[in-house]
Amino acid sequence: MALGDGSAASSSNLQRLEVRGRDGSGQKEVLIAWDVENASIPIGVPVEEVEKAISNAFQYLQRRKRVSFLSTLSRESFSAMLSTYGADDVDYLLHHTKLLLAPGGRKSASTHTKHLEEVESFIVRQAQGGKAPGSVLVVITGGEDYTHSIRQAMDAGMDVEVLHSPGQTSANLL
Repeated sequence: MALGDGSAASSSNLQRLEVRGRDGSGQKEVLIAWDVENASIPIGVPVEEVEKAISNAFQYLQRRKRVSFLSTLSRESFSAMLSTYGADDVDYLLHHTKLLLAPGGRKSASTHTKHLEEVESFIVRQAQGGKAPGSVLVVITGGEDYTHSIRQAMDAGMDVEVLHSPGQTSANLL
C-alpha cells in the first residue's frame, strides 16, 4: 500500500485499515519497523504528527499490543533531521520509538543491518514461542532489504502490513 498519495486506490487501502475486527478475536502483538532512510518524514510535517499517525493506524487498535516501534537512521540523516526539524522533534522520536542509530552515510547498509537484526529477532522469538499467528509485523520502507524478513514473517504465519512511498520503492521489495 502506498502512503497517502491521494489516489482512489490509496484511499481504498486506508479504508481497509479502519475495518473493525480486522485482527480477529484474539489480541495480537505488533512490531512496527520504520526505515526512515527509505520512507522519510514528509517535509513540513512535524515528526510527532507522523509518529502518532503510524501508531494510530497500526498499534492503537482494539486488539493490538505494542511490542516495539523501531526506527533507524544513519548519523548523516540524524544530523539532517536535527537541522530540518529541530531538537524537540528529534527528542520526540527518541522518546516514542526505539531509534537505532547506525554509522555510515545516507542509504547506508549498516542502518538496515541493525534494523533487520531487531525485526528478525522478533520473528524468530514469536515463531519459537508459538505466537506468530498472533503477531503483526508492520514494515514502513521502500527498500528491498526487508523482503527476506517479510517473507519469513508470512511463512511463520504472521500478519504483515507493508507501507511504502509511491515512486521511491524498489520493484524487488515483495
